[in-house]
Amino acid sequence: MKRLRTLATRQVRDLSRKLEGVGQLGVYEKPLRLLSRIVKQGRKSKEKVYSLSSAEERCIGKGKAGKQYEFVSRVSLTTLAGSQVLVGVEHFAGNPPADSKTLAVYLYELCILIQYPLLSA
Repeated sequence: MKRLRTLATRQVRDLSRKLEGVGQLGVYEKPLRLLSRIVKQGRKSKEKVYSLSSAEERCIGKGKAGKQYEFVSRVSLTTLAGSQVLVGVEHFAGNPPADSKTLAVYLYELCILIQYPLLSA
């Protein structure tokens, strides 16, 4: 594993140098930053990258025997009661809180959208 990490670090550094030489470093700055984050992350690092296609996904420990971990990006969808009309969408970046902790945020966003005062959450 250490050898692979060394090779990957060399590749990222070499790619950065070559892109800088042809003046294209600014174009590929974001993917190179993501690659260097992946190479530098350790076993107990915070904010790990689990997916190259969607780097905002996080690992959530479920504690179940069949599925101990889940890789997610939490999104809240709000509909009107008794209908399929979508009236609110909220994305929680980073380490998403539990569903019970986000209910107040859902209700607050909904009240802003429908311009109705929130009495209690």
